[in-house]
Amino acid sequence: MVNILLAEDDVLQRNNLIKMLKDIVGDINVYEAEDEDSTLKISDKENIDFLL
Repeated sequence: MVNILLAEDDVLQRNNLIKMLKDIVGDINVYEAEDEDSTLKISDKENIDFLL
Protein backbone atom coordinates (compact mmCIF):
# COMPACT_ATOMS: atom_id res chain seq x y z
CA MET A 1 0.00 0.00 0.00
CA VAL A 2 1.26 3.46 -0.89
CA ASN A 3 1.35 6.21 1.74
CA ILE A 4 0.63 9.67 0.35
CA LEU A 5 0.90 12.89 2.32
CA LEU A 6 -1.33 15.60 0.90
CA ALA A 7 -0.44 19.11 2.06
CA GLU A 8 -3.18 21.58 1.15
CA ASP A 9 -4.57 24.41 3.25
CA ASP A 10 -7.98 24.54 1.56
CA VAL A 11 -10.29 21.83 2.94
CA LEU A 12 -12.44 21.61 -0.20
CA GLN A 13 -9.41 21.24 -2.47
CA ARG A 14 -7.88 18.68 -0.11
CA ASN A 15 -11.06 16.58 -0.09
CA ASN A 16 -11.38 16.75 -3.89
CA LEU A 17 -7.76 15.67 -4.35
CA ILE A 18 -8.20 12.77 -1.93
CA LYS A 19 -11.29 11.58 -3.80
CA MET A 20 -9.50 11.79 -7.14
CA LEU A 21 -6.45 9.93 -5.83
CA LYS A 22 -8.57 7.14 -4.36
CA ASP A 23 -10.60 6.86 -7.58
CA ILE A 24 -7.45 6.65 -9.73
CA VAL A 25 -5.06 4.67 -7.53
CA GLY A 26 -7.44 2.77 -5.27
CA ASP A 27 -5.58 1.07 -2.43
CA ILE A 28 -3.72 3.98 -0.78
CA ASN A 29 -3.34 5.63 2.60
CA VAL A 30 -3.76 9.39 2.39
CA TYR A 31 -2.50 11.55 5.23
CA GLU A 32 -3.79 15.12 5.32
CA ALA A 33 -1.87 18.22 6.36
CA GLU A 34 -3.20 21.75 6.37
CA ASP A 35 0.07 23.60 6.96
CA GLU A 36 3.83 23.24 7.09
CA ASP A 37 3.91 22.27 10.78
CA SER A 38 1.40 19.44 10.41
CA THR A 39 3.17 18.27 7.23
CA LEU A 40 6.47 17.98 9.08
CA LYS A 41 4.88 16.23 12.08
CA ILE A 42 3.20 13.61 9.90
CA SER A 43 6.30 13.04 7.79
CA ASP A 44 8.37 12.50 10.95
CA LYS A 45 5.94 9.87 12.31
CA GLU A 46 4.85 8.04 9.15
CA ASN A 47 6.65 6.32 6.30
CA ILE A 48 5.53 8.56 3.41
CA ASP A 49 6.08 7.34 -0.16
CA PHE A 50 4.81 10.41 -1.98
CA LEU A 51 4.20 14.03 -0.96
CA LEU A 52 1.79 16.35 -2.75
